[in-house]
Amino acid sequence: MSGKVLGSPSPDEKTKRVRLDHLGLAAQMAEDIGLMDTIDACVGGVDSREILSTGQAIQAIVINCLGYTSRPLQLTPHFFRTRDIKFLLGPNRGRANVVLTPDHLNEHRLGRALDVIAEVGPEKIFMSIAFNAFRKEGVKVPNLHMDTTTHSFYGQYVDKKGDPKLATFKSGGESDEPVEIKITHGYSKDSREHCKQIVQELLVSSDGDVPLMMKAYSGNAADVSIFQDRIKRVKQAFIDAK
Repeated sequence: MSGKVLGSPSPDEKTKRVRLDHLGLAAQMAEDIGLMDTIDACVGGVDSREILSTGQAIQAIVINCLGYTSRPLQLTPHFFRTRDIKFLLGPNRGRANVVLTPDHLNEHRLGRALDVIAEVGPEKIFMSIAFNAFRKEGVKVPNLHMDTTTHSFYGQYVDKKGDPKLATFKSGGESDEPVEIKITHGYSKDSREHCKQIVQELLVSSDGDVPLMMKAYSGNAADVSIFQDRIKRVKQAFIDAK
């Protein structure tokens, strides 16, 4: 007795194998908390002239970082050529008549997405995503945990005068005024004293260590001053909420 196994392709059908690995869980979690929707709403919606929305571009960067670490941004299309791009990012949110392909995730589109995030304010967008996640997952915040980490940069990062270059972007939540941080030497928490860096502050919940707030500082910022300032702000927030 011969027959075709249910679900198996016929000899004339072409099949393509793609990988998900752990990235399917990350994509599903991003969908559950509305990552792309929140980002697109924060930046003013989806531009119909674009194939890839800003939210999709940022989700592509996040997924790329989870599965293709320590690789340059321009290699993102190579990473997604062996992945199920439709499952991980969904259909394109811009021009409906265009099918999303890995080549659409080029460094120019991803770079423009990062520029938009800087203009709107990464801290503001981060907190909007975090609040959605807290509500969706029912995270409790009886206590908060706070710490800082450092992100290292390779290169000169100096201006024509030889001074440390400034990264300028809008702050989030506390003010809409642009902030400037210096990419410069400081105390390195990952033992890369030869590299310049920035400092990132992170506030997480005691229930599952879910990130709630982040803020970037110059590479030579001291933890003592960062923590003191944050404690004052948190206390003031509780006073204002009464």
